[in-house]
Amino acid sequence: MMRAFDISRAVDCVRSMPDYAGLPVSLVSEMDTSLAALVAFALDRRIKRLAACELLLTLKSSTGFAQDDAFFPPGLLTKTDIADIIAAAVDRRVLLVRPELPSGRIAASSKASQVIEPAFAAAAILGCEPPSVAVGKFEKVQREMHAFLTE
Repeated sequence: MMRAFDISRAVDCVRSMPDYAGLPVSLVSEMDTSLAALVAFALDRRIKRLAACELLLTLKSSTGFAQDDAFFPPGLLTKTDIADIIAAAVDRRVLLVRPELPSGRIAASSKASQVIEPAFAAAAILGCEPPSVAVGKFEKVQREMHAFLTE
């Protein structure tokens, strides 16, 4: 939880600068920081977009929930999963870039959509745009991420 708090403090810092005051904030995260960025995104409504690169799609494993206690207090995410956190912030834009399965492999777009189905359901109920998933060759993914962040 501390790392998500640190991200919100960084947003405070950026938003306090005269050149950036009032501008929308976007986050780009990679690998291990993607979970902290996702939690910060869900909690801090000033963050309008999140591009999470190589985010683990689920914390569920064959032994239950697996999580790194360095990121969150033990037990914090034992009742929910990544899709539920995305669903909590589905009224804002989320792009999952090359999302990972628990096996460490990059998920196909269809598999990623299946795993985060609760977020798609929440988007449908709220009439929001569902999360986007970018997979494929690096150049293609890079173009999709650039378009997402500049639209």
